[in-house]
Amino acid sequence: MEVLDRMAALIRENPSITVREIAARLGYSEERSVYYWLEKARYYGIRSFRRAVLTGQYRPHQFGESVSEDGAEAVTIRIARGLTAQNTPQLTDEKLILGPGVAEGSFAVRLQSDVPDMGFFRGDLLVADPSSAPLPGELVLKGRAGTFDLVTYNPSETAPFVARVIRLIRSF
Repeated sequence: MEVLDRMAALIRENPSITVREIAARLGYSEERSVYYWLEKARYYGIRSFRRAVLTGQYRPHQFGESVSEDGAEAVTIRIARGLTAQNTPQLTDEKLILGPGVAEGSFAVRLQSDVPDMGFFRGDLLVADPSSAPLPGELVLKGRAGTFDLVTYNPSETAPFVARVIRLIRSF
């Protein structure tokens, strides 16, 4: 199912891509072509397919590997539940497969409550890269007492752990 593999690569590249954008990138003039391929594979809507792709339940058929549209390796990251006593992310077994451009050691955090002033909602996933130096004013996950706070980065404030937020994956 080469078409589904290409759709999956587009979703890993941009997790919030719309059906209209997928259709355009695949060269289809109508969105219903995307829905045709999803139904043929027994996915009833883009939400269920997106969820399968991002959680690793959908595996590309091409060589059995995760590859992006241009052939680059996709990256598998894990979801963190909080911080360990050593101020490192406490990773769960839950995984996400994302397109290239996500650094080794990146992880995701699922928001447990709404953050309306920042436009985030419960269930959203924030992908964070602890190896990427944040700039003042960028969003970061700041470690505190076993958990994370979502804040804008201020270099004058110290914290035992800071990871730059590099991507948002909306909860559907």
